[in-house]
Amino acid sequence: MNLQGLRQIQQDPEVRELAAVRDKLCAQIEDMFSVVEMAKKKPIYNDYQAVKACLAATIQKKERALLKWIQKAYNLNAPVLAIQRQLNGEQSNNDNNNDNKGNIPTKTAPTRIAERRYIMECMVRDPSIFSN
Repeated sequence: MNLQGLRQIQQDPEVRELAAVRDKLCAQIEDMFSVVEMAKKKPIYNDYQAVKACLAATIQKKERALLKWIQKAYNLNAPVLAIQRQLNGEQSNNDNNNDNKGNIPTKTAPTRIAERRYIMECMVRDPSIFSN
């Protein structure tokens, strides 16, 4: 989860409303008891804890929904991005050969794509060379 996603969740109307209720209850408790912990076993403290739990559950629900949406968008875009990288001659994640160079394109990637292209051209011209 990135910072932008967290901000989006914090700006959600439901989250903002619950946070406002929590803050209001906290202020009331602090006015009456000076410290929130001193209000234990009082009805207002139980309300405060219930709102806090509801707020936490709502934030988790929103985070899961946002992550699900991000994953769905990634799954839709990943094949397109992989094809674009191949067309640009960049090395794909499957072609790394266990050498961790990060996402820096290497000089071997265009060779592999050229080899693949040559094989495909041969198949199109004369498919019998690939059958026995």
